[in-house]
Order: sequence, then C-alpha cells, then structure tokens
Amino acid sequence: MKYENINKSTIDFINNILLTHKILSPQVYLKMKHTGDLAIQLAENFNLLDDDFYIASYLSNIGLLSLMNILEKDNFIHDKEYAQIKRHPILSAEVVKQLGFEKASLLIYYHHENPKYLGYFKADNYPIEANFINIADTFHGCVCQKGFRPPLTFNEAIEETLKHYKDTSFENIHSINEISNILKKYHSNFF
Repeated sequence: MKYENINKSTIDFINNILLTHKILSPQVYLKMKHTGDLAIQLAENFNLLDDDFYIASYLSNIGLLSLMNILEKDNFIHDKEYAQIKRHPILSAEVVKQLGFEKASLLIYYHHENPKYLGYFKADNYPIEANFINIADTFHGCVCQKGFRPPLTFNEAIEETLKHYKDTSFENIHSINEISNILKKYHSNFF
C-alpha cells in the first residue's frame, strides 16, 4: 500500500518490525498486521492518518509477545491471565515510547478504550484516534479462531465490535454505517 502522507522511513520501520515478528511469532505478527491494516483503512476514510497513527496501528499489540504462554492456550483464560493480557497496551506503549514516538505511545496505551468508558482502564479522556485502533483490534479478535472458540460470524463480529460506539458522541461524529462497510469490505478480502 502507498500512503502519500506517511514518511517512507516510517513505512520501512514498520515493515521491518513486522517482518521480524512474522519470523519470531506468526500469531502476534498476524494480529499486528491485520489490526494495523484495518485501522489504517478506517483512519484514511476519516482523514486521521499520520505517521503516529500508522505506528500506533501496527505496534498496538507488540506487548503481546510477552504473553505467548497465555495466548497459545487451547482453553479458556482465567481471571489472572486476563489481567495479564490487559497489560499489553501498557507494555506496547512503553516499547513505542522508548523508541521515541510519544504520540503513538499514547494512542497505543488507550487502544482498548471506548466511548462508553468500558475499556481496560475505564478512561473518559483519551485521543479519539485510539477508537479506530480499538475497532480494528476488536473486529480482528472476533473474526479469528481462538483456542477456546470458533470465529464469530461477520454479523456477530460487527455487533460485538461496535456495541460500545452506538448511541455515543463518537457515533455523532463518525458514521457507524461507514465503519461497518469498511469492516465488511476488509472481511470479504481477508477472511
């Protein structure tokens, strides 16, 4: 993909990280790649794409590498394990902050928040761009097979992904129908 408003060095940087993860951890690579690709499509549609968003979209789940023992389980995750998984935005944000990308780090930290304040940290004041990473991440998680459940149908995934965005100020600014159409197009091309 070619993004005119993204620096080539940023694209090369992300591609190198993705390539490394494709080799080291194919499961995390697929999560990072699909979440990033979909978040970028959403951001482009709403004119929110810049270098920081590009970095945040692809690296929002890099902290999952430290949780492979939990992610590779074939059965349900226990509460203590889920608490560990909920730390991945913190871990991911810290990695990106250490690389010098402060704004991207902030988007990553909040990528599991939503307008109904039901995210990992129950935040009510966070960058709105983080919502698009959340939508992409949630949708990808819904349509992929987990060790403990089959993938959700497309309609189930849409409902699960967008339930915290309907009837909110976010919906007043960004069309849920437009988002649904982008998710549908992405789903038909990749799953």
